[in-house]
Amino acid sequence: MIKSEFKRIADKENGKLSYKDQDISIGGGVRSPKVIYLLKIDHKGNEITILNETGTSFVAKVMCQFSVSEKTLDFELDTRSHLSTLFSRKKNRFKITGKNPNLDLFFYHNDALRKLNDIAGATCFEPHITGKYNNKSYELATKYHLQFEDCTQVLEPLIDFHKTFIDEFGG
Repeated sequence: MIKSEFKRIADKENGKLSYKDQDISIGGGVRSPKVIYLLKIDHKGNEITILNETGTSFVAKVMCQFSVSEKTLDFELDTRSHLSTLFSRKKNRFKITGKNPNLDLFFYHNDALRKLNDIAGATCFEPHITGKYNNKSYELATKYHLQFEDCTQVLEPLIDFHKTFIDEFGG
């Protein structure tokens, strides 16, 4: 199911998908499957890379680098725990820190981020998203673990989030 969903998204986005399935030795004659999905999507000349890795670690990364018109776009988005949101009036699972008011407006009105917040509220999806200016380019990176039901449901909203971020702030 995961492979077919990656293939569907690669076809939809005109992306390049590579898939690697191998067994790795974890000691004592025990072998563990290691599966890696790598999807690369072009958006306005910028490459968005999605890497899902299972086996000894179940992690995913979505990354892209591009030029920006502003240098004050550094931010960090963390996920509040389910427990902390039970006792909070805020229904938003995401805590965003940054100093640019344009980022606040973007995050508030972004449909893809709203979808990701809904998924985080219903599952154990806990992304960590950072944006930072490094050596004349801006790096937008999302990291999260894959140990929640239907980890492919976040792929399209994450792609949309990265695309809309590039559209809004790309220079």
